[in-house]
Amino acid sequence: MSTGSRINVDWDRWEAILHADPSARGLPAFRQPDGRWLDQGQLRTAAEHLATHARHVGILTGFSVRGPNGMTIETDGPPGAIYLARVLNELDVHTTIVTDAYGAHALRTSCRPAGLSPESVLVMPFDGLAPMVPERHANDAASSRRSLAWCDEVFDTRPARDWTHLISIERCGPCHTLSSMAAASYQHSAATQAEFARLVPAEARDRCHNMRGHDITPLMAKTHLLFETIAERRLPITTIGIADGGNEIGAGAIAWDTILRAGTSQAMDRIACRIATDFLLLAGVSNWGGYALALGVAALRGQTAAVRTLDADSERAAIEHLVRRGEAVDGLTLEAVATVDGLKLDDYLEPLRQMRTSLGLSP
Repeated sequence: MSTGSRINVDWDRWEAILHADPSARGLPAFRQPDGRWLDQGQLRTAAEHLATHARHVGILTGFSVRGPNGMTIETDGPPGAIYLARVLNELDVHTTIVTDAYGAHALRTSCRPAGLSPESVLVMPFDGLAPMVPERHANDAASSRRSLAWCDEVFDTRPARDWTHLISIERCGPCHTLSSMAAASYQHSAATQAEFARLVPAEARDRCHNMRGHDITPLMAKTHLLFETIAERRLPITTIGIADGGNEIGAGAIAWDTILRAGTSQAMDRIACRIATDFLLLAGVSNWGGYALALGVAALRGQTAAVRTLDADSERAAIEHLVRRGEAVDGLTLEAVATVDGLKLDDYLEPLRQMRTSLGLSP
């Protein structure tokens, strides 16, 4: 598909749309003392980088939860990932969707109706152990070595060897440690580091937590190591994180004490993810960030025909289908209903409608 004339985007308006905070998590709506969002301008720069440089994009998603019928994933994350992958493919950008065992079936079965290949889903193993035996998934050095070896193998072979970008949408990552708190990039004061040491016990550090503060490390394959491997090996892969609560990959771009002030969870001290990305997008619902990136890249390339049929109605149908098959639950209510973070679909889909309308598309 050839590139057309760039279509203007009202980025300030889009950021305001994304930063609506219906679940009152605090982070998306938080403003710095100068009135700027914590991720001010990041949507535009991330979209421009994708529009200019993307050739093959990895998209990581899948937030594991215990639903009424056992382990599954949230309705926030996969819809945004599939939407973004679908648009990028229409723009002649290859995509690989990355998840773990709990999200694999849902994402593979969501690919075919979206015109994507189920074979494009890459599944990170739980250190070679059965995912349904979480007590065996200790976050020990041996299991981390197995996961790191898997990451090295992935980046040395296709498709990841060809990635230009890796994007995480609503994927939990480990919280801070004493070492990460002391990292120069954060400029945490000695007093802040001491406060962290006082508030967060040793056993709660370097662990994945949900917004309730529960340790869910055994339920998450160590996909954050993909980002750490990129940084350590200095691979030419640009990373983007999309988050809504602060416990997701990408939120490490924000200092721990800032997240502590911004978030509303009583467990903010221990849930703040330490994994940073080159670009960070905050949204009231992480899926919204996926929609915004997709629409923004299409507009920047002058190819809004790629998103013409991907309207609110089609997204409603995709989410309803996902839940009806028993593949996902609402991450806030843990109910197997077609809602996202407690929002009815009419309310949840309003940001997508508004962004599409601003591009002259039907809502």
